[in-house]
Amino acid sequence: MKIGYRVSSGAVLVAFAADFVVGTWFHGTPPPRATGFDPCHLWVQIGVMEKLSPLVCFVSSVVLLVQGLRNRPAPRWLAVSGLVALPVSVWLSLWRVMPCYGGPAKTSFFLCIVALIWMHLHNLLQRRPVA
Repeated sequence: MKIGYRVSSGAVLVAFAADFVVGTWFHGTPPPRATGFDPCHLWVQIGVMEKLSPLVCFVSSVVLLVQGLRNRPAPRWLAVSGLVALPVSVWLSLWRVMPCYGGPAKTSFFLCIVALIWMHLHNLLQRRPVA
């Protein structure tokens, strides 16, 4: 028995909805800064890989989500590119998550990441038989 693509896409939607709710209720206070300007956030200082990987991850996740809600598989190369870009995107988000979020918000963030990995792997490994 094969799991439908709607299940993995629905899990991603539920995980992101839970992350939104938990993030708005349980977010911590950001650490104090000496100045209001943070030069680390400047777009020009970010490398090409750090600019490209969130874009690739976002596009592949949205396409996989839409195709999953339609209960159809997406191209395998899209799932592979999303899986390759996901660790870099998560690494770039950890600087914001780790010091600023509380325990429940960190847990919901990592549940979103697990749901995204599952959706990408589900589209990569399970294929419908050609009729």
